[in-house]
Amino acid sequence: MIILYPWVWLLILPFYFLRRLFKNRSDALLFPRARLLEIAPSHAKIQEILLFSTLALLLLALSRPILIHKANTLEKSADSWVFLIDTSASMAHPQGEGSRLEKAKTLLETLLREHTKGSVSIVIFGERAMTLVPLSRDIPSIIAFLHTLKAKEAGKATALYDAIFEGISTLSSRSLEHPKLFLLSDGLENASKSSLEELLRALKSRSIPLYPLLLEPEDASLELERLARESGGALIYPQEPSSWAALLEILRPHPSQTSLTQGVELYIYPLFFSLLSLLGWLYWVYRPRLDSLWSKGVPWRF
Repeated sequence: MIILYPWVWLLILPFYFLRRLFKNRSDALLFPRARLLEIAPSHAKIQEILLFSTLALLLLALSRPILIHKANTLEKSADSWVFLIDTSASMAHPQGEGSRLEKAKTLLETLLREHTKGSVSIVIFGERAMTLVPLSRDIPSIIAFLHTLKAKEAGKATALYDAIFEGISTLSSRSLEHPKLFLLSDGLENASKSSLEELLRALKSRSIPLYPLLLEPEDASLELERLARESGGALIYPQEPSSWAALLEILRPHPSQTSLTQGVELYIYPLFFSLLSLLGWLYWVYRPRLDSLWSKGVPWRF
């Protein structure tokens, strides 16, 4: 059994000292006619026992005792990833059986279904960047959002730096372990309000690595290579077996343990017995008055 709020028991100290201070006074409280602290000499010990039993049981109920009957330790990934998806006009260009955007969505869906165990956020960008899905572990819902993405949804240009800043903001909004940014884009920066140097300082100061996932080898640029290198990330071309293996290693989850405890609340039992003890105490407090009324033939009432 555990006690959730053991500090509640400290409340018994002021009550004890006040009880000792006003032990023989009937006007110790704000309601003197109630005579709540009056003690009948012949039954003082019984009243004391019942009074403190009532208080002790009430404090036990307020301290929230819980009987533990099951404790489990769960393991879940502590990773937090933000995927930045380019939806600019260039992503609508055909490539193979579909567009570049469709290729990016297929790659991301594969990663989410087979290799993602942590929290994921989706940021899309064109002329502007916006968070489509905040950090979530609901992978099926995130995949459903992916299917709705269309080219030019966020404008025709490519605000690549602003998108990375949006991802940094998502990962910096709370204390997270193992944050990472993954970029899926085929274009060069041409619409951001922030500069490359500002972006590099932000990535370094927050220790967030950036991993550009190249749809084609020619999508690599000096800016992307510098961003990846100086942030602690790397350029990844998933079509190459060695690069794909490196990506899977990057996506390898970092498990964290969470304790899950199940128990039964027991506060109702001491609360019930404290009520019984209180009724007993009231009976002994008012017993002289009742005896006086009964001896005069007055019906039992207050």
